[in-house]
Amino acid sequence: YVEAGHGPSLEDVFKTIRNVPGADAVEKIARAQSYLTALRGKRLGFDKLDYKNTTLTEAQAKAFMAKVDADPELKASLEAFRDVYNQYNKGLIEFAVQSGAMTKADAAKLLAHGDYVPFYRVDGDGKAKLVFGEELTVSIGDLRYMPHLEALKGGDGAILPLNESIMQNTMLLTDLAMHNLAQKESAYALQDLGKGKGKPDKSGK
Repeated sequence: YVEAGHGPSLEDVFKTIRNVPGADAVEKIARAQSYLTALRGKRLGFDKLDYKNTTLTEAQAKAFMAKVDADPELKASLEAFRDVYNQYNKGLIEFAVQSGAMTKADAAKLLAHGDYVPFYRVDGDGKAKLVFGEELTVSIGDLRYMPHLEALKGGDGAILPLNESIMQNTMLLTDLAMHNLAQKESAYALQDLGKGKGKPDKSGK
């Protein structure tokens, strides 16, 4: 199973979702996602979320949070989920920082408030980006060289269901970090090959 650093695993995140009161898995996932989105909307303002086609309006978010506040069991389960989910994301993002794929400053912005709900967008020149509202956009790759990112095209910023976005976020951030590490290793290897050989002659040797 996937573990983010020494923190919680992906399995741990889904265990906390299973503990959220709800009729079935779909409702549990929807409640967990609504909780994160409502907290973010409350902090930033729903007009700043930049989530087109989101199914959670400001009025719905307020009604949902009133229900959560009135139900201690529900609130405790959602806070437990949020805590583990944030720890998991922190591990992924710290791995991206350690690989050199993301700056410490960008990572701090992503993790600052504990309401990280990522989504992805592909711009006109084929660059895939992790979009975090108006605060931060992080480039994660180029479709010309990373064709598997093609799957991100076609969306207009809608939030994926949480179970899908967690998997996608794990794959993309890990891929970003590994790609950056591979580039570094290639550069080091080429550097080592050139050590002590002096300048190339006319033939390039």
